[in-house]
Amino acid sequence: MPAAMAIRLVLPEKVPKALAIFNGGNAIATVIAAPLGCYLDSIVGWRGAFLAIIPTALITLIWQWLALPVMKTEATTPGPSNILNTLKNRIVALGMAGCGAFFMGQFALFTYLRPFLKTVTQTSVSTLSLLLLAVGLSGLIGTLIISSFLKRMLL
Repeated sequence: MPAAMAIRLVLPEKVPKALAIFNGGNAIATVIAAPLGCYLDSIVGWRGAFLAIIPTALITLIWQWLALPVMKTEATTPGPSNILNTLKNRIVALGMAGCGAFFMGQFALFTYLRPFLKTVTQTSVSTLSLLLLAVGLSGLIGTLIISSFLKRMLL
């Protein structure tokens, strides 16, 4: 979704930078969310941690509603079109596979790493938060570095 929005919101030569900003925001969110969620879980439980995010989510929704321009769709002719046909394009298929692997890996890491470190290795909450912060910072640094590769490969 962010890639499709970036392509429609910015000039073609600015797409790599827009994608890097979108993914940088995701990496920054990971840097903040995982350690903060771990800490909040230790204080108020996982349900309380999820409830704590509601005000932030509402503020973000309102900000995006006000800040982003309306993106009107172009009229298309009705007919049988299958989105899976786009996967015949090698670049699209590789890009989708890469995105899928990235998100599956990221969610698997945070889903299983925390319980493993907490129960098997008996890692304290403060150490666990620090480890998750290090993982998030590594992702942020990787996202910043990948911007230069995207610029060379997409243009």
